Amino acid sequence: MQDKSIKKLTSNPLLDPNSNNARSLVFTLSIVAYLATIALLFSVTMNRMSTSWNSALENSATIQILVENPTLREVQVEITFKNLKENYPNSEITVLDKKKSLDMLKPWLGNFNLPDDLPIPALISINFAEEDNKDLTYISAALKNEGVIVEIDDHTRWSDQVKKSAIALKVGSTALLILIFSIAIFISNYATKSALLAQKNIINILLQVGAKNIFISKLFIKQAGIRGLISGLYGVSLGYFTMVIMSTERMKEVFIIPIPNFYWPDIIYLLLFIIGFSINCSISAGLTSMNILSKKRRRR
Repeated sequence: MQDKSIKKLTSNPLLDPNSNNARSLVFTLSIVAYLATIALLFSVTMNRMSTSWNSALENSATIQILVENPTLREVQVEITFKNLKENYPNSEITVLDKKKSLDMLKPWLGNFNLPDDLPIPALISINFAEEDNKDLTYISAALKNEGVIVEIDDHTRWSDQVKKSAIALKVGSTALLILIFSIAIFISNYATKSALLAQKNIINILLQVGAKNIFISKLFIKQAGIRGLISGLYGVSLGYFTMVIMSTERMKEVFIIPIPNFYWPDIIYLLLFIIGFSINCSISAGLTSMNILSKKRRRR
């Protein structure tokens, strides 16, 4: 008889999913899930980009030939190129002409007409092949013996800066995700407390007929889990659509900052996020309801 009474009291959800409050709650959680999705995908894709940049920097270098006499420029470039080709036969070695070198100086010198006899350093870029040795330490001494003074940039400084930026981005994204999930926990706690308050008469009757705390909490856990799952699907779907739009070539031309690309394997992260978001809401609702019900029992 007792079981039938409890079953009758709990046959309808304690928070009607079709009510305005329930719809507002799903909408709010969907926004939270959307923001978390954007943060997650942005973090994953930016981490992927930084890895790619580091790989490119670590496998390349720039040789700067300090040309004191412009008339010897071509000769010194030829000597350097020949030396590099002998030591790195499989690597891609590219000589930048004087115009490209001047273009690289424009951000510092501006669009001024520079004199032709200005000793602009000659630049040679090298992309190392896997089978070639990347050590460039002995090149300076070898070229100096042939009368060519060079400075070698192995891009270590830039690589370190990219790594530091990537670490800072990971920390920032992680902190943002924690903050967003904390907001979801707060919303779920508030919704559970509101439902317990709105249905306090039914809750009191359930306690009087002998319903255990865990039984009542399961009702809120299940409802919060379903609500989190629906909100997660809505938020992730919108976030996925947003990232796809931002990854188009047209949008990259509009935005000043580089937009990270979306990759299909990221769907795995999104599915795990939806499950995690649902579990997060369920656990929050369960802990809140158990805490409130325990206090109610102690007062009786």
